[in-house]
Parts: sequence; C-alpha cells; structure tokens
Amino acid sequence: MEYFSALEGNVLRWSQANPSLPIYILHPDQRPVTPLTVAYLYESKSLKHAMDACRVIKDEHEIQLIQRANRISGAAHRSILANLRHFKNEAQIAGLFIDVCLSLRSKGTAYQTIAGSGSNGATLHYTRNNEPLAGRQMVVLDAGAEWSCYASDVTRSFPIPSSVIGGEDWPSREAEQIYAIVQRMQEECISRVKEGALFFSIHQRAHAIALEELLKLGILRIPRGSTKADLIKAEVTALFFPHGLGHHLGLEVHDVSPDSGTIPVELAIEREKGLMSVTEHRPPCTLSAPPLASGMVITVEPGLYFNRLAIDQARAERDEPNSKGRFVNFDVVERYVDVGGVRIEDDVLVTKDGNRNLTDAPKGKEMLDLIYGR
Repeated sequence: MEYFSALEGNVLRWSQANPSLPIYILHPDQRPVTPLTVAYLYESKSLKHAMDACRVIKDEHEIQLIQRANRISGAAHRSILANLRHFKNEAQIAGLFIDVCLSLRSKGTAYQTIAGSGSNGATLHYTRNNEPLAGRQMVVLDAGAEWSCYASDVTRSFPIPSSVIGGEDWPSREAEQIYAIVQRMQEECISRVKEGALFFSIHQRAHAIALEELLKLGILRIPRGSTKADLIKAEVTALFFPHGLGHHLGLEVHDVSPDSGTIPVELAIEREKGLMSVTEHRPPCTLSAPPLASGMVITVEPGLYFNRLAIDQARAERDEPNSKGRFVNFDVVERYVDVGGVRIEDDVLVTKDGNRNLTDAPKGKEMLDLIYGR
C-alpha cells in the first residue's frame, strides 16, 4: 500500500513493464504528468464499486495492520491515563498522544485528535484542544494512530482526577451514572456484532438502552396521555445520542461501504409499527445496509452528550407538537450538563463465529486504576 504521492512513479514503472495493457483510473486528474503511450480508461462507477466491495472485506494482512495501529493507540491512551493527574490542559493530553504514536514509529494519527474536557466533550468534533482542565469533570479523548496507511479509531472518556488525594474515582455521581450507561450500551452492542447481523438493528439496541436508562434517571419522562412508543417516535434519545453507532474502518477512518440494498423485512416491520427510530447515519448504520460479513472492521461508539445548545433548543420547542423537549425533564438535565459528554469507541472485526475486539485501550476499572495509580 502506498500514499498518493507515490502514484505517478508506480504507474510509470508498471506501464513500462506492461506497455500493451491499459490503465484504469477513477478520475482524469489521476493521470500521471509523465507522458505515456498507454491507454487510460476512466471507469469511475464500475471501478469504484469493485474497489469498495474489495476494501470493505479485510484480509489477514490488513487486519494485522489495523491491529498494530490499535496497539499503538492503546499504548498512547495508557500513557495519558497514567500521567493525567499531572496535566493542566487539553493540549497536554493531545500532545502526549501524538508523542507516543511517533515514538512507536507510527507516521502519526489517523485523524485530528479530539481532547474535549467538560462541555467541550459534548461537541462531537471539537478539535481546539487548548482549554484548561481545572473545574471540569470529564474528558472525551477520540484519538487513533495510523500504521502503514491503515487507521484505528479509538475513543475513551475518563474523569479528571481533581480529588486524587481523596481517592474518589468519579468527580460526581452524575458522571459515574452516564459512564455506566454508555459502557452498558457498548458492551451489549459489541456482543451482537456477528456475521449476518444488521448493524442498524444494533444501533437501535443502543437507543433502546439509552431510553431505558435515561427514564430511570428521570432525564426523560412519559407525560400523561403518552406512551413509551411516543418517545421512540419522537426520537427523543437522539437529543443525547445524535450520531450513528459506528462506521466501517480501514484505509480511511470512515471507510468505504458496499452498495445498499432493499430494507430487510424485519426492519420494515419494526419501522411500520413505530418500534424504532428511522434516522439514518453513515453506513453501515442505515436501514438498507447489507448484513455484516466476516472480514468487515467496524467501530462501535455509543455516546451520551449534554450539549447546551441542543438542550436549550429542545427547551424552547417543548410546547410544539412532536417536539423532543416535551419528553425531557429539564430540571434534572441541568444536574448532568457539567458532565459534558461520554463516548466509548472500539474497533471490532466481524468473524464467522461472532467478533474480535481489536482495541485494547483501557476502559472501566482498568482505566480508573491507571488514573489513580492503583
């Protein structure tokens, strides 16, 4: 596998060795500057389809490269957790991640690091990474290394140890509660990843858990005259979990996917009965995405976020028909705003017998033990 900068030289050498064979390229601007006598055929549609179909199923060599990227990411995440008590700002977290990746001979990160503390963790693609940690409860660190052009995509959320001396694991009961919910969402969803599974159904399971748990906390409510089905129809959990459960991973962080087909019967029935949200996201988190197949690598990244702008908008619209806000207890929500956000993301290989988690970055108890030096 080569970077785009090596394309022209590779094409030149190949054409010199095979002067009678045409070269297929996706776009005219990919034609090398060096004049060649070979024929160029622009087959963007059929060639792209074939490439996507090949890329979405990883062979053992590709899996090893993604695994290597994950091991480097895991080492960087461990280093951050072990040093977190000494950090003062988000930049130190982002900087150490890059430092460890480079020291382990990765060419760098697979995407721009997100190190959002406090309310910044409720912004999905926050990348400023320049604010202090003081007075904040949690950090959402979305950071993955690249190895030989293959990506890893790893997110961990962890408490800022402002009370290390006191030995408290969590800065607030609310932070612990939200982390536990997201952890449950991820564990149950990963357990359902297997060949033949519909990823959109797994995405729905994440929302079902979120609905159940947020009702328990009193963040969501069922008004008089309403039912749980009304909350599902209004997609109220999307206020706190606004993105898809995951995406394909490979040469790109958001990797290509096979062509969509028809909506499976079981999903169509659930949709018609109002038993599911119908908001679609990036493949394979779509209604018409084909079933998971052995060799696919996908991310599983549920999250819950308390974004001030989204909450205030829902509050302003709560008296409108079909609004999400009418199912939200905003007085209770205010207790959770300081948590910011929690997201936990692993890279999972689909196998014939189930799945294999390629990510080894610490989470849960192992995460807390590293932070507090136990």
